[in-house]
Amino acid sequence: MSAARHTGKTSTPKDGVPGQFRRILLALDATADDPAGLDALASLAARLQAEVHGLTVEDAEELDLADHPGVRFVSRVSTTVVRMERGVVERSQRHRAETSRRTLAGVMAAHRVKASFEVRRGPVADEVIAQAEDADLIVLGWGSGGFAVRVPGRPGRIACAVAERSQRPVLLLHPGSPAGGPMLLAYDGTPAGEKALDAAIEIARSRDGHAGSPVAVALLTARLSDAEAWRTDVAARLATHGITSRFLHFPGAAAADLIAAARQSGAALMVFGVEGPSCCGGEVRAVLDRAGCSVLLVR
Repeated sequence: MSAARHTGKTSTPKDGVPGQFRRILLALDATADDPAGLDALASLAARLQAEVHGLTVEDAEELDLADHPGVRFVSRVSTTVVRMERGVVERSQRHRAETSRRTLAGVMAAHRVKASFEVRRGPVADEVIAQAEDADLIVLGWGSGGFAVRVPGRPGRIACAVAERSQRPVLLLHPGSPAGGPMLLAYDGTPAGEKALDAAIEIARSRDGHAGSPVAVALLTARLSDAEAWRTDVAARLATHGITSRFLHFPGAAAADLIAAARQSGAALMVFGVEGPSCCGGEVRAVLDRAGCSVLLVR
């Protein structure tokens, strides 16, 4: 049931600078129901000259529930409580997969992005992580959660699981704030912060004669001397790639600082590393629960 993964060599960007996000794995769940987010991703992929591999996972846990005789659900058509039947669930999953395939093909073709598509079956988060072995970036919709009940504003169960477990960079597309707008970079001077800076440059840098996108940089340090040194260094590195910058200083390195910085800068996309002290462990979940914008977690 799985389509073959593409195997061609990726091309070199027109400006001659190789990019780090050349192979994007797009998990098509809630993402396929967010036209603005999918269009923003296609636009980003076009600028990065990246290939997009769409993945739909037929949720094995949902099918297991359908086999349980005591499970009922409310029909959207009749609003009555009916028994959950495996055949009905399988047909629904196949329909969603075909709809996702058509949507992906149409949007990516409109942006002239090379795309492929695959269907797998299993635990959704496990399959996404397993299929991302040769990807540079995993992209999921903010609400990706399978059949689980969603908490308004918070990312879905599957989105959180992939973000917390994957060893690849993960981009969560927020429905109210696609990743094509203003960017906030969290920088704390750690190796993770350096990786986040590299990722921000890759996304925002100038291409084909067009100016780079402006980036707001949150400097996360209690030491003013570090903040000033980082400001000078980071501004110079961004300017080399045609990116203008402005800086915000936050003396802490916790989730609350990043949330405050995102709101203060009006960010549509927040970029931060997850190995350093700025957002490790439970701090990642705290940021995701309150971000209010798309988030790129860099590893």
